[in-house]
Amino acid sequence: LIDLADTPTLLPLSAILMAGGKGERLRPITLSTPKPLLKVGGRPIIDYNIGNLARCGISDVWVTTRYLASQIKEYFAVPRHGITVKCVEEEKPLGTIGAAALVPRSPEGDTLVMNSDLLTTINIEGMYLRHVSENADITVAAIPYVVSVPYAILSGDGVRVKALEEKPTYSHFANAGIYIFSNRVLNALSPDERTDATDLIEAAIKEGMTVAYYPVNGTWIDIGSHADFRHAEELMKHHRSLTNHE
Repeated sequence: LIDLADTPTLLPLSAILMAGGKGERLRPITLSTPKPLLKVGGRPIIDYNIGNLARCGISDVWVTTRYLASQIKEYFAVPRHGITVKCVEEEKPLGTIGAAALVPRSPEGDTLVMNSDLLTTINIEGMYLRHVSENADITVAAIPYVVSVPYAILSGDGVRVKALEEKPTYSHFANAGIYIFSNRVLNALSPDERTDATDLIEAAIKEGMTVAYYPVNGTWIDIGSHADFRHAEELMKHHRSLTNHE
């Protein structure tokens, strides 16, 4: 029996959470605690992501570790949100995606790969449906990123100015650190080579594979600095107040 209030969807995905980084920009609080286990709103950051996976019916979940790996392994020594999370440790740094080569998987199917230090309410079901509808080999979660130039920008022909644009604003989509990969893409990774996610995606594009993107509509915080950590704490205080109000 499945309680649809707790598990509204069942996605045919495996998941890998990358948790091997040192979190150097968050020192000194990461000197004794790996960043994924830092608590925001009274819960480890990674726990929010495990809970989100559980709500999507994803139970084949792996965490790649390196820095202070024993603490992460100890945390997942018991099931979390009904999921028995498996851990694998890098013997050497393998980049932002290379450690996925250490995780066993079937030749077919798809795998969600994400950074474990994100605080996000991304709609994983919506992202998976985009992946399927586009028949994509890779789908990249994307966040809007706005660049505002505080000057008048010149456009011209040679040395002649043809127009001025006063303080323009440019909108882009940026990589959110969450991906759905076809397993055949991940199976090409070597466990002995360092590979970043951007390298793998660029190689897939050059090979003519289909790479789609899915805009994140909701909360997304990459907790990479003390300012980000404080922002996440304030956000969760707001969430708790809403819960208490209800």
